[in-house]
Amino acid sequence: MPEQFNSTAEDLKNGQLYVAHVDEIGNLNWLPAPNPTPKLLPWGNDTPTRYQVPESIAFDGGEGI
Repeated sequence: MPEQFNSTAEDLKNGQLYVAHVDEIGNLNWLPAPNPTPKLLPWGNDTPTRYQVPESIAFDGGEGI
């Protein structure tokens, strides 16, 4: 687990956003999102965070991870 997850900082504007990745044998890993604060339409045309890391996995809700 990345060391940043052990922080007790309350300001979430700083730090790194990670996305889940499950490898070919089922291990859960964390990958950094390259642009955690994209400018979306109508202000910009950045890629939404959920599409920035193609090898990430999406869950139907956060329960049970």
